[in-house]
Amino acid sequence: MPSFHLWPESRLRVARWALLSGWILLIAMLLLPGLTPWQPTPACDGLGWCRGNWGNDLFWNLGLPLVLLTIVVSHELWRRICPLSFVSQVFSALKLQRMVSGPKGKPRLVLVEPASWLGRHHIQLQWSLLLTGLSLRILVANSSALVLALLCLSALIGALVVGWAYGGKSWCQYFCPLGPVQTVITGPRGSLGTPAHLSGSTRTTQSMCRTVSAEGKDVSVCVACATPCIDIDSERSYWAHLTGKRGLNWAWYSYPGIVLAFYLLILATSAGTGVSAWTYLHDSFFTYDSRLQELVLQPMPAVGSLSIPRLVAIPAGLSLGAWGSVQLFGRLERLLERRLGSADPERSRGIAIHRTRLIATLVALNLFFFFKSNVFPVAGIAGERTLQFFVAALTAVWLFRSWSRDEGLYRRESTSESLRRQLTKVPGLDQALEGRQLADLSPLEVFTLAKALPVMSLQRARDVYQGVLKDLLRTGRISTASSMLQLDELRRNLNLEEQDHHAVVRQLAEEDQGLLTMDGLDQQRHTLRQDAAREALHQLMSMAGLEVLQPEELSARQREQLEQVRKSSGLDDGEWSTVLGEFGPHGAQEQDRLLERWQQLRRERGLALLLHREAESLPLLAPLARAMADRTSCLKDQLAERFASADLSMPTETDHAEGSLDEALDLLWQDPDPDTAGWVLLVDRQRGDGNGSRPLRQPRQGLPSSPFLESALRGERTEDMDELPILADSELFTDLPPSGLIQVAARGEVRRWAPGDTVFRRGDPCDGLGVVLHGQAVVHTADGQTVQLGGSKIFGEMAVIRNSPRSADLQAGEQGLQAFWLTTDAFDMLLHESRDFNHGVMKQLVEKIPTAGV
Repeated sequence: MPSFHLWPESRLRVARWALLSGWILLIAMLLLPGLTPWQPTPACDGLGWCRGNWGNDLFWNLGLPLVLLTIVVSHELWRRICPLSFVSQVFSALKLQRMVSGPKGKPRLVLVEPASWLGRHHIQLQWSLLLTGLSLRILVANSSALVLALLCLSALIGALVVGWAYGGKSWCQYFCPLGPVQTVITGPRGSLGTPAHLSGSTRTTQSMCRTVSAEGKDVSVCVACATPCIDIDSERSYWAHLTGKRGLNWAWYSYPGIVLAFYLLILATSAGTGVSAWTYLHDSFFTYDSRLQELVLQPMPAVGSLSIPRLVAIPAGLSLGAWGSVQLFGRLERLLERRLGSADPERSRGIAIHRTRLIATLVALNLFFFFKSNVFPVAGIAGERTLQFFVAALTAVWLFRSWSRDEGLYRRESTSESLRRQLTKVPGLDQALEGRQLADLSPLEVFTLAKALPVMSLQRARDVYQGVLKDLLRTGRISTASSMLQLDELRRNLNLEEQDHHAVVRQLAEEDQGLLTMDGLDQQRHTLRQDAAREALHQLMSMAGLEVLQPEELSARQREQLEQVRKSSGLDDGEWSTVLGEFGPHGAQEQDRLLERWQQLRRERGLALLLHREAESLPLLAPLARAMADRTSCLKDQLAERFASADLSMPTETDHAEGSLDEALDLLWQDPDPDTAGWVLLVDRQRGDGNGSRPLRQPRQGLPSSPFLESALRGERTEDMDELPILADSELFTDLPPSGLIQVAARGEVRRWAPGDTVFRRGDPCDGLGVVLHGQAVVHTADGQTVQLGGSKIFGEMAVIRNSPRSADLQAGEQGLQAFWLTTDAFDMLLHESRDFNHGVMKQLVEKIPTAGV
């Protein structure tokens, strides 16, 4: 498969100059018919209506079909050589683009904001321009060299002006009438396009904006003018815009109808010309001797008594064809959705839209080349049939390759690339690969390898998981809120649990809070602009022979170049300072960050001790104390490694409680684990004034939710909520964070016994353990001792832990007994799934005396 994105930028610059020269020559041929000696002398009237102008013929019958054919093969090739895209970058290359004042008065590049009118309605604008252009072609441009020349010149000037007014490929993304057509033809990826999400060896994917560095290498100059971007990863852009992109679905479904209506209208205009419809359609050009007013007002061939001027009939005909096509493919989409079933309605609808779009594209392309197959007239009928067969075969292969894909498969493949990069850091990888290369493994094999590696310790698995999550967040391929669900398979393969995910998210939040608070598109724009700025700084330092970048030591010329990089990067002051700091001298900045992080560790350690102390009087705080201890443990491990890398000694932690309970609860309310946040609301309710009042908490922006948190937010009281405070005070569950206790509560049930009822007898097989909720449990040991167990005390656990018969009798006390009961099977399941539950069991084995084991 040709890798068009790997073709050197220097070589494609030559191609762009050649195509631009051809565009200018075409305009000259249209305006000056006698310019080229090989074309016949046309007959033109005063308005420029000509017979025999080859420029007209070259544009409609050769140029435009070849452009569409190139896009069918690979959109990334055309978007790298498009002459109008090239023209739109002129002011950028000359450093003369429009700038506006930033927040602090510094000039910055102008970009189209996604929330602006243009950002929201550009598809409708581009599609309207396309329909206008097609109408003008039938009405005027087919016969007028002057009109076609003006259209071509207008496009050239438009690209130039937009390139001055807005950064990046704004002309291609928001104004070019062929922009949506390229999206429709490309689909997830062109027939010979490369999968950007699997191109881990290069940072300049597909048709991404780039330039040539001082070392002669291609480097990114992307300013994130559109995210997700078809030039960076067409398939990601495709899935992101499957639903919710204003006007795109209408444009997609209308395209086959527009193509059919266009050629039927051309055939209809042949009536009365004395030329057969097919010859009329396939002629290099057709002419009119009448003037403009006569042409556009001339009625279409009458149907019965109806006679409509062309000026009305042609736009109406195109619009009617578009509307009919939308209705047809809309019905097909609904039919496919019904056939896919309703087990997962959202997925069924996504697949139905995806497959309907594929069919619409296939129909549109084959319709176009059915009518316009005389691209190479010298080849005759055989050449036309060959081209039609080639297009049919190419689109069939494209359809076959794209049919079974869905967003989940794309996400899995994308995650596998991030996982592949992390696995290279795992020791013992060569033995596991048995001579194969990691780069040669399929996405499924990469996931299998992660699961099968025997040397994968818990910490190493967490490191791998953190690296994958960080990479996906940084590139905007995932959001914090959706990461729990989307990375479930990866956690299973790495033998990690949900609490490991929350721990990793906490670590990433400590490193860069913005990484978690931005949504996927904002994060992608942020990353693309930072990466482009890094590339430009590398290039600047290389040209200046610098190893360390210290702006105050640069020459005036170098400072001017540095300021130009800043303005063109689109970064705000904070982001620019962050990137610039990466190239500064090592030491001071890193030390400041480490000391700041240590202060945070010290504060959270003090809050953890505070929660542990307060839990003695309010047992409901015990799980939160464990959650805070988990936070500080993760942060401590991370900081210890960074202090060691910086050759610094880590200060001593605090050993006494600090801070306030409200401060601790506020911090845990923003914890990535939604169950921890829900537990905070549970504590708020218990600390209230008895009528359920609690502090008004800020929304958890960008953080995930859970059924427990949603229930707590609604103020619902469930049976589990009455059990949770007592379970939290039980010895067996002291090591469990909120999510662990919620899991325990979900696996158990409440049982009741009347006063004096027997719960079990000595020698009975063990079937579970209980935690006293209300009343008492009376234990009669084998040596005649009697022990009463009150609220939150546990009974029957040692028989379950040892898997042995009961060693004592147990009955309900004088007030009866209400207990939380956990069956042996549920106990074994928890033992298998939760490390924290394991810790509690081990503690019971160590601390419990045999006589208490019942």
